[in-house]
Amino acid sequence: MNKLFFLMTLICTIFVCVPVIHALPEKLLIARGQSDYQPYEYLEEDNKTVTGITPDIINEAALMLGIKISYKSYPWARAIAMTKEGKVDGIMQIFKTQERIKFLYFPDIEIGFEETAFFTHNQSEVKYSGNIQDLKPYKIGAIREIGRASCRERV
Repeated sequence: MNKLFFLMTLICTIFVCVPVIHALPEKLLIARGQSDYQPYEYLEEDNKTVTGITPDIINEAALMLGIKISYKSYPWARAIAMTKEGKVDGIMQIFKTQERIKFLYFPDIEIGFEETAFFTHNQSEVKYSGNIQDLKPYKIGAIREIGRASCRERV
């Protein structure tokens, strides 16, 4: 019984996995923003080599799968647009939003997570109590398309 089970498992593995393995691309282009985001991802001093925790994980997974990875820096809004249009294969360090889940796959297991904080100078008239509505009278700067829209939407 164990030999039969092993043989059936082996046959199923060959017929199911082989087409998937052959379907893997040889090379992927991953977009990134133009800003460094240390220690997660940034350009080395040569201004060409993308390094950090996230590319290390991506590169290791790609190595195991036999895929070559290349990275290209774009202005952030363009990197998102190119990903949405399918002009690049993926994007690094992107926040999950309701809009983005329409065109991006976010795995259940995250590589990392981040908490956003709000700071003011201790002599500033702006006092943040933790209630986002308290910030309604103020103009707050943010990088376009950065993904923290959920906070802004509540203001």
